[in-house]
Amino acid sequence: MNNIGIILCKQEKYDEALDYHQRALEVQEKHCSSCQNEISNSLNHIGDVLIEQKKYDEALKFYQRALETQEKYYRNSHVEIAATLDNLGTTCRLQKRFIEAIEYHPKALEIQEKYYPSNCVIISNTMNRIGHVLYNERKYDEAIHYYRRALSMQEKSYPDGHIETSHTLNSIGSALYEQKKFDEALQFYQKSLTIQETYHELLHIDIARSLNSIGNVLYSQEKYDEAIHFYQRSLDIREKFNRFSDIGIATVLGNIGSALYEQRKYDEAIDFHLRALTFREKFDTTNHDDIVDSLRNIANTLSEQEKYNEAMEFQQRALTTNLDVQVDVAATNLTNVTAQV
Repeated sequence: MNNIGIILCKQEKYDEALDYHQRALEVQEKHCSSCQNEISNSLNHIGDVLIEQKKYDEALKFYQRALETQEKYYRNSHVEIAATLDNLGTTCRLQKRFIEAIEYHPKALEIQEKYYPSNCVIISNTMNRIGHVLYNERKYDEAIHYYRRALSMQEKSYPDGHIETSHTLNSIGSALYEQKKFDEALQFYQKSLTIQETYHELLHIDIARSLNSIGNVLYSQEKYDEAIHFYQRSLDIREKFNRFSDIGIATVLGNIGSALYEQRKYDEAIDFHLRALTFREKFDTTNHDDIVDSLRNIANTLSEQEKYNEAMEFQQRALTTNLDVQVDVAATNLTNVTAQV
């Protein structure tokens, strides 16, 4: 049943996948209570599906149960424990609980370095995860240190290039970008793009992301025509292969709008920002921050055209959206506090 659940998860049929994994767990706990390894695997599989559903609190509980089961089953450190520690760390990072995340991943790394060869992909993946946490904490030098260690391993394992190598190159580029080291960032993004286009031409989303990242660097360097060129290439790919499911479409539309704004091409800028807003309000309704950004971008552009009444309408919509979010957050916080009284 777990194998079916794994396939369904890859097909993004998460509710069905969850059902199969839960049924597997139920059978294991009822008929094979001594099968602790199989039980911990099912718990991890359930956590994996919940992660895809962005139900991080629930996922964390299943990963913790898996870890408790494994620590009873394996008297000494074991690679299965390391995998669960990585899962816990990743979940905490997604919840922005970085202090906890940075505790889990090094524990996993210590076990992995004990049992796996020095250039093992599993080790490089954990190094990347540590880098991601440090990146989220804005500790960019430390993040780059781990990314470079991961890259060194990957280049030895995959001398001709690999998708994992391209991801690490992108991560280094992003950290350098945040440090405003734009020329260096550009080099890493371009290396990543070269690998993706040469060896993994079917990985459309990865290519689109790299193109957008290159556009961001060029935008920051005030090379707006070049930035728009890369943004447009990214948009073309996203619209061709993921027309109705790719939230990144709205991001790229907004980026093109911002570049056109800097060129004082206000009519064109508004058109792209409106398209971004329409996409977000239709396909990404819970992402209020990005909706507010689109509304404000439109308002600012209208102000530059001295269309102040229209600009005011969009600013008011942005304010209303923000207030609604604050009210929802306050209500949730109040409910949580009341429940504890």
